[in-house]
Amino acid sequence: MSTVRHWVRRFKDEELGQAHLNDKMQSGRPVTASGQLHQDRVEELIGGNRFIKQKEIAVALGISKDRVGHVIGVLGF
Repeated sequence: MSTVRHWVRRFKDEELGQAHLNDKMQSGRPVTASGQLHQDRVEELIGGNRFIKQKEIAVALGISKDRVGHVIGVLGF
């Protein structure tokens, strides 16, 4: 079934425009590694040592090196 047909059928099955477009709850771990707390800690660690490595930050905070890279990008370093 094509995507368009799928959505047309889905909207027709709902009560006159009352289709549910909200995301369903998903299982799995929520993304919290790039939250404000981690941003503050990364900024603090970099402020204390401009030559600190991403891996060192990741180990200190208990998050992945990829998340550290993301946070550094968000902070604009």
